[in-house]
Amino acid sequence: MSLEKKINIRENESIVRIVNRYFLVDWWKYIFGFAFLAAASFWMFQLFSYGYWGYTVYGLLILVGLYIVFRTWFFSRNNIFVVTSERVVDVHRAGWFDVVMSSIGYKDIKDISIRKKGVCANLFNYGTVIIQSKSNRFVLEILKINSPQELQTLLDDLREQYKMDRKLIDVKTIYNNFLKIIPELDDKKLQNISELIAEELEPIEEEDDEDDEDEDDDEREDEVE
Repeated sequence: MSLEKKINIRENESIVRIVNRYFLVDWWKYIFGFAFLAAASFWMFQLFSYGYWGYTVYGLLILVGLYIVFRTWFFSRNNIFVVTSERVVDVHRAGWFDVVMSSIGYKDIKDISIRKKGVCANLFNYGTVIIQSKSNRFVLEILKINSPQELQTLLDDLREQYKMDRKLIDVKTIYNNFLKIIPELDDKKLQNISELIAEELEPIEEEDDEDDEDEDDDEREDEVE
């Protein structure tokens, strides 16, 4: 299943960034898994000399090592944070067949903060991004990602852009609704609207006149020269 279908991407919504867990935070798991594989390779001939039991132990070491490495890679790759043009989605895989998806729209975000705890987090620049909803009932945490301050800035910019886009949409909606009700207005209301429009147009006409006068003055100066 594609990521767009998994998070149920909406019409006119686009994916801006996909954030994965920082690979360095799981280094010890990879070392632990490769240690089993190294042990199996190092003791391989000695284990084979024990016959059936040796083959069994060798096979178990290989299986455990591969399982640890693959499990670490699989969960690191599939625990992701998706940033779209309208919301943020946390795809958390708690188990092989257990997936939890949480999302919050930009209009519902109250605060975005980051936390870097420990020497390693500050040394290698990874941490947690915490998103708090306006209702204070929902907190979204993106754990142990690289350069969390970069994601914080991106989310702040997208949130502001979303607010501006919503304002434009609201203005267009009001304008379209206004055009629809014009035929239903009586003469008095239309007259009031006409007067208001005239008042708004007067400053624009005055500015145009001033611009024309400035152009005429410039032309006269050129002729004199």
